[in-house]
Amino acid sequence: MPVKIKSKYKKVNENKIYNKIKPYLKGVFIGDLLFIVGVIICGLILYKSDSTSSFFYYIPYVFMFLGAFFCGISVQKGVGGRGFLIGILSSLPYLTTIILFLCVFLRFNVSVNLLITIPVCLLGGFIGGIIAVNSRI
Repeated sequence: MPVKIKSKYKKVNENKIYNKIKPYLKGVFIGDLLFIVGVIICGLILYKSDSTSSFFYYIPYVFMFLGAFFCGISVQKGVGGRGFLIGILSSLPYLTTIILFLCVFLRFNVSVNLLITIPVCLLGGFIGGIIAVNSRI
């Protein structure tokens, strides 16, 4: 008769890990999708209008902020906890994908435009996380 040996180490359940990462992936997907759609719409408007107004310079930053904002709200509702911390942590993967996206299109030219994205995205996630804690959405 075989003897069962009890292990002092717990088995890692892959479903538990996936369930913890799932809200972050959902939030990053929502934020990236909002940013990409917003930039495409902004590009089409700029292409069709033949305008060189400085107003169009700030629109991608608004979409970055909104993407991080909704990313913070989405992750906070899925995870719970402290709003500002979860909001900032949720905006880090979003920020990484946005920076990679911008580096590809800017040909890895680090400029002030790329450095502005960091506080914009962190602030958006921060505010989104706080609003998600204090509201009943």
